[in-house]
Amino acid sequence: ISVNNQITKTALYEGEPKTSCSKREIPLSDEIIYLLTKFWHPGRYVLNDRSPLEPRTYQYKFQNYQKQAGVVCKNFHVLRHTFATNCVGNGVDVKSLSEILGHSNVQITLNKYVHPTLDTKRQHMNTLSSIYGQIVGHIN
Repeated sequence: ISVNNQITKTALYEGEPKTSCSKREIPLSDEIIYLLTKFWHPGRYVLNDRSPLEPRTYQYKFQNYQKQAGVVCKNFHVLRHTFATNCVGNGVDVKSLSEILGHSNVQITLNKYVHPTLDTKRQHMNTLSSIYGQIVGHIN
């Protein structure tokens, strides 16, 4: 495909999403809204003025940011997984998270995007200590 007389392999499409679940309203925190309003201009994109930014450009920028930060490079999609894991770790219910991510059911969210940490698993096990402590004669 030719864009501005340059050959590109990516075709950008703006339109309705693939599924009805993908069309959704995503709530933003007050802090994010405050930050984004600094960049908002009617009829413009936040990151690339008048046209959407090519996805590979996002990926390249993300890789550069990771290198500058001195972290192991991951693909851009890992941010979605990290977001989902952080939401669950901070008490967001899975149904709300599933809708925010645009999944058709919570099983997709649970099976593909939620990655509990070892600390989270340990905390869950420790909550059982009051029950088990009573059984073996130790009261916590």
